[in-house]
Amino acid sequence: MQLDLSSPDLPAPEYEHAVHHDEAGFSQVIICGVPLRVRQSEILGGRLWSGGVRLAVEIEKGIALRELGLGQAGATDTELHGKQVLEIGAGCAGLPGLALAIKHKMRVTLTEHPDVVPILLENILAVKAQVSTLFGKGEVQKDVHDAVQAVEVVAFEWNDQAALSKYASETEAFQLVVWADAGYFSDHMSLLRCAVAATSPTGAILAVESLRSESSTRTFRKAFGANGLFAVRVLGNGDHEVDETWTLAMEWQNKHEAVAARQSVVDGKFEKKFRGVLDTTQGERGVKKTVYDAAARKKTPETIPVCWDEDAKNEEYGAKRFWARGFDSSLVPDDA
Repeated sequence: MQLDLSSPDLPAPEYEHAVHHDEAGFSQVIICGVPLRVRQSEILGGRLWSGGVRLAVEIEKGIALRELGLGQAGATDTELHGKQVLEIGAGCAGLPGLALAIKHKMRVTLTEHPDVVPILLENILAVKAQVSTLFGKGEVQKDVHDAVQAVEVVAFEWNDQAALSKYASETEAFQLVVWADAGYFSDHMSLLRCAVAATSPTGAILAVESLRSESSTRTFRKAFGANGLFAVRVLGNGDHEVDETWTLAMEWQNKHEAVAARQSVVDGKFEKKFRGVLDTTQGERGVKKTVYDAAARKKTPETIPVCWDEDAKNEEYGAKRFWARGFDSSLVPDDA
């Protein structure tokens, strides 16, 4: 029921709940030495999934500092203090966002679908109270206390044009955007539009995705790496044999193109502008393709089911087989 993200030997998590919980649904997660108690529920977004745990581990190891270009010689951790961070799809606890607040004292905004916001808000309010108690005992520093108290929870639907326009209109926007498994349902266009709207032209993205098939991974990377969008870097070796889990770092290819892409979101024209260069349907279930029927001597539209992974035949997803082996810390980039 406890997970210490700094531990070299992380315990094997359950498939659906990456952190064990008690009968009431409570788990303890230790982030940068700060013990936090959070509650899980049975709704999809109410669980601590493996991707969020993995990204939080990588952030604790220092990956965020380097990927923001601040990991070079002579840089200090304080250069990240107060910088704006947005977590897309924070789930029930926003572990990556909390790790950024605690480790780097960044100003974090956690977003989720309105249906999930109640449990996320419940947990963040509880975390704030716990950190206040620890601060009163002298067990956490004031800057950690202040960063956690400043964490915001916001309801955000990916297709909310008003919210997207608001994010895309902000001059500075967010210097860092993070998410874990936000591409789970293969809605790459909606996620891409959110990332474009939220990410500052000088900002970066850190994400962990378990896309469950090579085709979905290829489609995801192709979409985000299209001309005028992001330069996508893959960190570490990932786990392409089982659940296609990758840690990705992204930065804009060009500042002026970033401004133009974000303006297209404000104008409600992003999808029209980029749909022609993006193939965001490859690898999804039930993809409609035109095939040649030799017997009928004509082309016929046909819905072709596409498996998400090699275990689909026996109805066992690759991620389930992976987590049955326990958490493999070797998949966290060695150079983090």
